This record gives sequence, C-alpha cells and structure tokens, in this order.
Amino acid sequence: MLNNKALQVPYGTRDVLPGEAGARRIIENKLASTFKAWGYDEVVTPTFEYLDTFAAAGQLSDSSFKFFDRRNNILLLRSDMTTPLARLVATRLNEGPAVKRLFYLANLFRYEETQAGRQCEFNQAGVEMMGAAGPSAPARSGCSPARSCPRPRGWSSRPAWPTRCRCARRRPGWGCRCTRRGS
Repeated sequence: MLNNKALQVPYGTRDVLPGEAGARRIIENKLASTFKAWGYDEVVTPTFEYLDTFAAAGQLSDSSFKFFDRRNNILLLRSDMTTPLARLVATRLNEGPAVKRLFYLANLFRYEETQAGRQCEFNQAGVEMMGAAGPSAPARSGCSPARSCPRPRGWSSRPAWPTRCRCARRRPGWGCRCTRRGS
C-alpha cells in the first residue's frame, strides 16, 4: 500500500514541466554563452561535498542538508558554490594562469522555512574570479560594474548581478564571487 508521500515531491522541491524546462535550458545556454564571451570557463563540481570542506571555509550552516555515506563521513548538499570552486582551484587547477575565471550553472540546496517562492532546491548561475586581488580585480574581470556589461544579444535587459560583496569579508583568502566591490 502506498502512503501519501509516495506520490509527492519532498518539501521545498518541485517538478519542472516541459514548457518551463525548455525555457530554462534556453536561459542557461544564453548565460553560458555570455560567460564564455566574457572569458570565463565552465566547471562542474559534485552536488555534495565533505562537511570538512565547508567547515574549513567557515560555511557551515543550520540550513545545510547533511547526510552520512557508508563510511560514516558527513556530507553536505552544496548550498553555495564559492566553497566547492575554491576547493577545485586549490586541488585541481593550481597550474596555469594565476587568475582563474570560472562560471557555473548548478542546483543548490538550503533548508528554507515555508515562504512564498522559497525553495530548498534551486538553480543558480554565477561567475567566480579567483587569484586576483585589489581594487583593479573587478576591472580585469571584463564585466564590472554590472552597468558596463554589454547586454547579451537576444536579452531584453542585462543580467542581474550581486549588489554587495559579502564573501570577501566572510571568507578571506577564498576569493570572491561578486564582481562589484564596495556596493
């Protein structure tokens, strides 16, 4: 006998139906093309990481989804992309140019209380420039401030960019996900 949950999606998640799935793919492709045109390379990291990775970055949160693997390691579904990308750069991309320009299109997971429009699983696209420091770093990214970014062909407006840089103050040495400083 099936219980009520057998035919439901978990709290904070949803199915993406055919029309929306196609529209989402078009947007993702436009974002990827734009990020590539600005000189960023795409990377994909695992959907979950060791708890220790987020702890080392000071990124543990009560909103993280945690679970155990078969060896009793605590794993987290990624709730942020800066930490996995910093791990990737430190462990796999330490050769080549000092400044790494990376972009991602990823599903993220955070436990959210019931609110209109808030989901526990959500999509995020973003850019990270790691290895550059100082006030000239955003200018070297080729896309800062957001007002100077060219509007991608086929878009009615510019992409929305972060309005404040919180990560450099919270995670010194781990790089910054924002292209706008001091806002």
